[in-house]
Amino acid sequence: MKLLSVIGAIVVAAAIALVVVLAYRQNRAPEENAKVSVQTTAAATSAAPKKAVTAAPKDAEDPLLMVVNYQYPIEKDYKLELTDSYHYSRVDKRATAPLEQMLDDCRAAGYQPLICSSYRSVEEQTTLYSRKVYQYTSTGSTQSDAEREAAQWVAAPRTSEHHTGLAVDIVDAGYQELDEGQMDTGTQQWLIKNCWKYGFILRYPLEKKKITHVHFEPWHYRYVGKAHAKAITQAKLCLEEYVGKD
Repeated sequence: MKLLSVIGAIVVAAAIALVVVLAYRQNRAPEENAKVSVQTTAAATSAAPKKAVTAAPKDAEDPLLMVVNYQYPIEKDYKLELTDSYHYSRVDKRATAPLEQMLDDCRAAGYQPLICSSYRSVEEQTTLYSRKVYQYTSTGSTQSDAEREAAQWVAAPRTSEHHTGLAVDIVDAGYQELDEGQMDTGTQQWLIKNCWKYGFILRYPLEKKKITHVHFEPWHYRYVGKAHAKAITQAKLCLEEYVGKD
């Protein structure tokens, strides 16, 4: 009789212990649950196939990746070596041969690319910017509003990529308007599709306006070198995003 009582007591104690353990597991602290979740996720991730890295190495010191915009004006003592390209357009010597090859191939494909702007001095940019500001003030805009709006079309002095010699504006010879209609020309369609092969990128895409703070310009191309151009194009980035200055 005593033996049965002892056995019964052991069974009851074991049952109580089991209930306590189950309750603890069910109601343990959230952070412990999180640890299990992280461990499970990490295990699943390590088991998943790795994606190939397609981005080119980003060297912050690479001069071809220099960002010049409203936040990063070009240095006053910036030195560059210009050479003449098609139509006496002045461009950085590093971009000259790739630019000429791109335009030659575009023409061979049956199109008519025409460089309408390349390197600009600060003085030239000042003249263009002042004219744009005047267009807005003459229609009633305040000076500050006019300057802000003008800068989205014509960069303020020292904030234009054209100061670097690495940027060119290319239009279709049959349609030389600098507006969104340029996008519909065969020349731009070919350039947008192929420019990365020569080291160029479309600098101000429509979907990146909030980052670049520049209106869509389907004629403005920037030389960054072939490896960077390929990586930027594949990742669908603008230059600011690529170098971490967005």
